[in-house]
Amino acid sequence: MRPLVLTVTAFGSFPGTEVIRFAELAEHGLYVVTGPTGSGKSTIFDAMVFALYGVVPGRRQADETRSHHAAAGVAPEVVLEFEAQGCRLRATRSPAFLRQKKRGDGNTAVATVASLAELRDDSWVPIASGAAKVRDEVVERIGLNAEQFQRVILLPQGEFERFLTDKGDDRRPLLRQLFGSAVFDRAVLQLKDQAAKSRELLQQVRAGIDQHRFAAGSHLAEAEAVLSIEPDDPQLLDERLAVVVAAAAEADADRVAADLAATAAEQVAVTATEVARRWRERRVRWQRHEQLQQLRPEMERDRERVDAALRCRPVADAHQRVVAAREAAGAASADRAVADATLVSALAPAGSFGSFDVSTLTTAAVRRALADERSATQQAMLTSDEVLAGRRQLSAAEAAAADTAAALEQATQQVVDADRQLTRLGEHTAALADAPRRFSEAQATSERCTVDLQQGLLAAEFSQRALALNDETRSAQSQYESAVHAFIASAAPRLAEQLVDGQPCPVCGSLDHPDTARHSPHSQPISADELDRRRESAADLAAIRDDVVRQLAALRGSLGASADDTVDELGERAERALYELGLAEQAVLALTAAADQTQLTTCARGEAGDRQRDCFSEQAAQQAGCQALATQLRELESKLVAAGERGVAPVLRLAAIDAAESAATRRDVAVADERDLLTQLVVHEGQAAELLAQSGFDTITEALGASLPEHEQQRVSTAVQAWQRELDGLDVLLGADREPLPEDEPPTSLLESEAQRVSDVRRMATVRHATLSSSAAAAGQALGQIGMQVAAVTRAEQAAAMSETVYQRCAGRLEPRVPLENWVLGAELDRVVEAANVHLAAMTAGRYLLQRAVQAVDGRSAGGLDLEVADAHTGTRRWTTSLSGGERFQASLALALGLADVVTSGTAATSRTLDALFVDEGFGSLDADALDQAIDALDRLRRGGRQIGVITHVDAMKAALPVGIEVRPLPGNRGSTIHQPLL
Repeated sequence: MRPLVLTVTAFGSFPGTEVIRFAELAEHGLYVVTGPTGSGKSTIFDAMVFALYGVVPGRRQADETRSHHAAAGVAPEVVLEFEAQGCRLRATRSPAFLRQKKRGDGNTAVATVASLAELRDDSWVPIASGAAKVRDEVVERIGLNAEQFQRVILLPQGEFERFLTDKGDDRRPLLRQLFGSAVFDRAVLQLKDQAAKSRELLQQVRAGIDQHRFAAGSHLAEAEAVLSIEPDDPQLLDERLAVVVAAAAEADADRVAADLAATAAEQVAVTATEVARRWRERRVRWQRHEQLQQLRPEMERDRERVDAALRCRPVADAHQRVVAAREAAGAASADRAVADATLVSALAPAGSFGSFDVSTLTTAAVRRALADERSATQQAMLTSDEVLAGRRQLSAAEAAAADTAAALEQATQQVVDADRQLTRLGEHTAALADAPRRFSEAQATSERCTVDLQQGLLAAEFSQRALALNDETRSAQSQYESAVHAFIASAAPRLAEQLVDGQPCPVCGSLDHPDTARHSPHSQPISADELDRRRESAADLAAIRDDVVRQLAALRGSLGASADDTVDELGERAERALYELGLAEQAVLALTAAADQTQLTTCARGEAGDRQRDCFSEQAAQQAGCQALATQLRELESKLVAAGERGVAPVLRLAAIDAAESAATRRDVAVADERDLLTQLVVHEGQAAELLAQSGFDTITEALGASLPEHEQQRVSTAVQAWQRELDGLDVLLGADREPLPEDEPPTSLLESEAQRVSDVRRMATVRHATLSSSAAAAGQALGQIGMQVAAVTRAEQAAAMSETVYQRCAGRLEPRVPLENWVLGAELDRVVEAANVHLAAMTAGRYLLQRAVQAVDGRSAGGLDLEVADAHTGTRRWTTSLSGGERFQASLALALGLADVVTSGTAATSRTLDALFVDEGFGSLDADALDQAIDALDRLRRGGRQIGVITHVDAMKAALPVGIEVRPLPGNRGSTIHQPLL
């Protein structure tokens, strides 16, 4: 993790916006963050932790971080750009705070806002929002939570010694996070699962043996039931199997003998059955042959009937064609008569033809007369259509003229209405003429009252703060005076502590010091530094109080005559002025609306006048057009009368002409059909006479009498052919049958019964053999599986024992009872201690070295994560909590630097790098040599590529190291600002 840019706004000691460019400071490696006590040095790194995790180091709450010196409208915000895992990220947070309401008294709560973005292709892409989600994503990217971040990267004031003095169990989470040892804990769980699986596999193998043993016993019991025997010892499966195998061999011999006997008996029965079958078949054939001979006379008669029917078929067909032709000719004559009558009826309404005879009237003459009549009728229809079109045009023109007249009336009324509306708007505009002046006066009054209210609220707040600061100042002054008395009272004991035997007293010069002063056991000694701190604290509070009083006086002076008014009175005055401003604003809006409406009405009046003039012109043109259309219509009506209508509508006359022409066409078709059908009748009659002469029948009646229906003819013919085929077949079979057979049918029932009995004996012998053989085979297979799995049990037992031992060892349940993860973390802690001892040896001139405890604090055996310190001067080892203040700081700093050395290059498990370290105070407890050694240690770490910022007020540190960040108080105790001399 490498911080790049930190931007803070209205946060902590900084009322404005401050930008700290860590990326550029990193080029200098090691630098100092300095500033007066209380100016806000630690606030810089509080902001860094807050931006990442949403918490503030120490006991402060995140919602208490807004700067008290920030302007009222400025929202607090912290933005940190940093690198982690090769990505550039930006964390943005704004803590919850109370913002003064824009109107009225009181405050409005503003909620916390948090977001995290990543720089991709030169643009920031959001990846998380919300306080919790941003915190979780930061922990995932950096690999540290807020507490661990403050132990590894940011070492807050009074906090970074915890890693030195923590118990092993408290140190374990940080080490686990840094070195990714959770993988070993998961490995132990996998070993536990493997041991459980090995035990389960062993149980399965043993259960399989039991199953095979049970299966073998079941199969043997089945065979023993067939043999009707009981085993002497059911557990002796091999002996029972041998008995069953022997019995199966005997059953196989019995089965073979029964099979031979059954085969012989079956062959005798089959031979006798075949002879009996052939004897019965020959008897059935002779009986059927006699039956067919008896049917011969009937079959001869049916053959003659079929022959006569075949000869009469052509004659019947020709006669049928003659009848059909005669009927068709009669129907054609009737159709021709109907066509004549239809033509006469159609000619009557088509025109005046006089009386005529259809038989003498030609179709051509009728068509010519109808054509003349059609031409005259069509001419009359054309004139009638023109008259109808003229009437429609005249109606449309008259309707358009009526619409124009209505539009003219409407436009005239709109002009009158617009004139009235303009008169009313002029009166309303005159009444609102002074509205802009009243609005300006009300606006000025409202702004003045609002400013007075804001200053009154601020004056009330400053008054309360002045009272509180006055009390705090008196308390601090009282504490300082008490400290002065205590310091004076402890002067003699402090001087006595500096006396050395044999050296003169700096006060009296005596070499003897018989009765030196001592500190009272009931009083607390006060050091000069503590006295200075209390004096500075009292002076700072007094200065702040005086500043608040001056600001309060300035506010009251700016209020003038309203200085003695209460906040409620100022608020009521502001609300009343705001109400008057609202009324004036409504009047201005009404005046503007009236002006807009006047402009719209004037435009509408002009448009209505234009429409009025257009309607006048259009009305005159339409009247002239109507007169012209009326004249044209009268001319067409006169022409239609001159054409001479005949009393029948032209459309009906044309329909009658079409009907007459269609009737003439149908008459021509009917005459032609009648002529063709009479010719066909003559042809069919000649063909029928010729076929009758060829058939051998004398008359058509005799020929038709010999006819048979088709289905009857087919039935009789089929029956005769079947009779003949069956008779011929029997003659062939009976002529070819020369086999000698007995006179009577052979007896077969006794032979079949004997064959069935012998077959049952064979079946029972087969079943017995199959049962014994299958049982013996299944039992033998099961016993073979048992033998194979006995070896598998041994292997499974060995695997289960090994898996359980490995798991118990890695879980720390066997001596020396150190879990695998603790063993790994112990090794990593040894690396950290080894790196820390390089720095600690340099700081303490080789006196102190850190070691991992052989015996843990709680009495457990080696392998824990507790630390102790070895003192080369005394040759003893003791717990780190026994070190003095300066020694503890040196050991803590060395341990922090050692941890940084190990983690800087990335841990083996996480591959994360932590490229920055910030140390907050603690150097004041070191003497000059120890301070130089600490600076050397920090410089060595810088040379390793780390960015190191030291937050200190120690002058020697500021003299030895460049100042990278300087926090400067603003004038009038209004907060602080940041200066970066190295940039």
